[in-house]
Amino acid sequence: MAFGAVDVHREQFAAHGDKYGREIAAMIRRGQGFDPATYRSALEHQQQFRQAMSACFSEVDVLITPATATPAPTAETTGDSKFNSPWSYSRLPTVSLPYAMRKVVCRCRCSSLAASVPTKICCPPRRGSNRS
Repeated sequence: MAFGAVDVHREQFAAHGDKYGREIAAMIRRGQGFDPATYRSALEHQQQFRQAMSACFSEVDVLITPATATPAPTAETTGDSKFNSPWSYSRLPTVSLPYAMRKVVCRCRCSSLAASVPTKICCPPRRGSNRS
């Protein structure tokens, strides 16, 4: 994502970098340090992750994960990306739904995927399945 941000924002960041938010500017600066070979390697990993996600969706209809551990951030930042990065990285469609903060306990049903994702994944069984 950082490497792509450099390409998209190259001219604007060079001319108006001081107008970018702290987190976005830091991501662009990180991306400036990557070489094309590192980027190609990341694309290969991304494809492997998408394949793992496809395998998970053969067993479930929906993945439910938290979008954030805190209230929505202010305009200065996009917030902590650790909850949403896997889904942006996978290029899967996502929906964020606001809800009251409360403790939710889920058991992951996609154990092969869980090792690849830095957040806890809740995979409810398909409707009508015999899994508990």
